Amino acid sequence: MKNTSIAFLLLFVLPLTAVCQRSMLFKTALDEAFVSATFSGNEDSPHYYKPINLEVVNNESEVLTLIINTGQILYSENPDVQDIIITRGEEITLKPQEKKTIPLYGMRIQELNAAPDANAVYELGEMASGNLRTLAERIRKEEAYGIAGQQAVWALTNGRPIAEINSMDIAQTSEARGLVMDLIDSDTITVAGETVRRPQGNGLIKRSMKGKFEYRLSKESKVHIALFNQDNIVLDELFFDDTVAPGSHKFDYALDHMIDPKKYYYVRLIIDGEIKINFEMKPRS
Repeated sequence: MKNTSIAFLLLFVLPLTAVCQRSMLFKTALDEAFVSATFSGNEDSPHYYKPINLEVVNNESEVLTLIINTGQILYSENPDVQDIIITRGEEITLKPQEKKTIPLYGMRIQELNAAPDANAVYELGEMASGNLRTLAERIRKEEAYGIAGQQAVWALTNGRPIAEINSMDIAQTSEARGLVMDLIDSDTITVAGETVRRPQGNGLIKRSMKGKFEYRLSKESKVHIALFNQDNIVLDELFFDDTVAPGSHKFDYALDHMIDPKKYYYVRLIIDGEIKINFEMKPRS
């Protein structure tokens, strides 16, 4: 009888000592100081995959589940560095006083601004609206987190011609063009009342580039190789395969591209969204 009484008492005591849990929008938690957070550039990622690292601390004595929605905008503190739109939302659960660092899916909004590096700092903005939010949702649904998906965003925000949405993967190219095709009136649009024009010629020269990547995979991986400028903007894709088998691999590349002879360029091997090898091409003297 005594043991039965103790067990009966525990049934009532345990729920009273359980930790409370709340779910809320990340912005609400930040505004109310329930959490402390910093958003910074992820230098190990290309700018169109997981470009932002979120570091967040739960300041409360209860479990918090924080919701970041697809379409959330992050504003760069540096006006010369890209703003980011989140292309896959997150639900983040934190124990009391717990700290986590989480890479966030996102893409650049301004094609002509620099990509974020480790020193780039961001603040939480508003939710995107209209066609930009629609496109972010489409990218999430189709998991179009590659180069062509990023170029589709630029087609909407910066007037990139649809014909210039390109990937080594023909299916990805077609899908990305389809994501944005009905969201713009034509290939020539204005942004904030101003037509965006990229310089034509302007001292660019054609440069031939050759090289070799040798790498080993421990598991089946998504691999692509791409050309970037010194602002970390992707210019051309040289190789793509989302199911490269484990083992040793070798890839010889050769391309001709119009470049600015006074600037740095990089050819990068990217495995499962992380930059693994970075070949630097120095300016010509």
